[in-house]
Amino acid sequence: MIADTDAGRMVWNFPLYKFESSWTTGWFDDRKLKVTTTCYFVDDNVAPGFIGTKWFMHRYTYNLFLDANGNIVSGEWTGDSTKNHPDFLWVPTSDAPNPPNGNLENPRIDPRFVKEITEGPETRDFRGGSEFRSPDAVVMEAGLNPADVF
Repeated sequence: MIADTDAGRMVWNFPLYKFESSWTTGWFDDRKLKVTTTCYFVDDNVAPGFIGTKWFMHRYTYNLFLDANGNIVSGEWTGDSTKNHPDFLWVPTSDAPNPPNGNLENPRIDPRFVKEITEGPETRDFRGGSEFRSPDAVVMEAGLNPADVF
């Protein structure tokens, strides 16, 4: 996933490689989720010979509003995130073709390796009988009470 981290006119795209979210319901409205998400981005400001990942993070706060079925119907940025939030996100869906007589690809990266990283070692189809478990269910399976942990 790629994010434009600046909500202004300038476009600054950075790969988003990890995020962590937590939420609580509103005091008097269980259809309002107060969400905090920490996003970890890859920083491109490195020397040409740099090996590894230089990263930076941003923490965003926002509210999500749900309908009676639990579907998200709207949202709003809160706190400092009203001015400092991603402008947009996008997901690369394929390898860009090289132009005729050109080579834009990095010759030291095997496209098969990139594909394995982006697609993962396995895919899960929850339609086949395995059901998706909520975060609370996973915490309870570990023998913990979600109310005590969060």
